[in-house]
Amino acid sequence: MNEPEGGMLIEEVRLGAHCAYRLQYHVVWVCKYRRRILMPGVRSYLEKVLRGLQRSMPGVEIEIIGFDGDHMHMVMVIPPKYSISDVMENMKSRSSSVMRKKLSG
Repeated sequence: MNEPEGGMLIEEVRLGAHCAYRLQYHVVWVCKYRRRILMPGVRSYLEKVLRGLQRSMPGVEIEIIGFDGDHMHMVMVIPPKYSISDVMENMKSRSSSVMRKKLSG
């Protein structure tokens, strides 16, 4: 990373087979009914699950994850070969399924 005048960081440009890109997204997921269920134990397990799911999509990276009681923020890099909606659908449905199985015990 380089730091130009003004203190803003320039992130690295990634190279694909036929393109150069730097697609970074700020994603916010809200719990159903804004329920405050993201307690510390749930947060750490959810982060572990999400980082595992990202490995199934080459090039997708979760750079930052932050939590509040009823929502979470992620800064992600998603290559142009994936649609944002498909990545989000995949991660939300699979993480929800894993979390329900683990926590409904």
